[in-house]
Amino acid sequence: MAFVSELFVYPVKSLDGVSISSATLSKAGALGNDREYALFTADGNLLHGKNCPKLLSIRAGYQDTFEQITISAPGLPTPRTINLLSGTSELEECLSFILEQKIIVRHAPGTGFPDDPAAYGPTIVSKASLETVAAWFPGMSYEEARRRFRVNIILDDAPAFFEDSLCGEKGTLLPFSIGEVQFYGTNPCARCSVPPRDSKTGETSSGFQKLFMTQRVNTLPAWAPLSQFDHFYRFTLNTITNLQDAGKTITIGDPVIS
Repeated sequence: MAFVSELFVYPVKSLDGVSISSATLSKAGALGNDREYALFTADGNLLHGKNCPKLLSIRAGYQDTFEQITISAPGLPTPRTINLLSGTSELEECLSFILEQKIIVRHAPGTGFPDDPAAYGPTIVSKASLETVAAWFPGMSYEEARRRFRVNIILDDAPAFFEDSLCGEKGTLLPFSIGEVQFYGTNPCARCSVPPRDSKTGETSSGFQKLFMTQRVNTLPAWAPLSQFDHFYRFTLNTITNLQDAGKTITIGDPVIS
């Protein structure tokens, strides 16, 4: 039976994720602390890896309580630890220095800044899927594939692309549960320009998307709902959750029950 082997949240959208052993579902249906902060330019545009590859060179670490963030980056003389309970101004100053532009940090506790507001739940993938994708690209490790695709929940004891079996045909919602939380698989996630980029340098891997799509077609499992694939640059599962499950937990070791 497939079970949760790794859990990740990304407290600041577009910066590093952090491994956790247990997560509580937020009132917005995401994992608690996931993408609660987001970066914006001075004119109000969301800043992310697609429009600012330099973000990928920034390393971020967190205390267990997520009350502090430690930032290190090329050009920053020493790592800088910032208390988030005191507000966002110090983080704004630090990131503005690194990125050489005015950065505004916004905080939305409990709701966050989901990548896809229509599929606000955690993203899911099997470990075997990430291992398979990594093997398509010479020199790519499992860890690098995991960082590039920025998934919340990783499953073990499941075959490659098992997550495709957790959504139905286009326009349907397929129910399953993990731990105490009710999920509905919505669709395989349409990927953007971030996965082709090295997760630490931001450099683009030439031909990444073309090779990915070719291999995705060649390895598409029989259980994948074809109506969901208007193109084959899709990977990992988007979900929604039962908002009444806010406050319930998902823990490493929890089985997937469908």
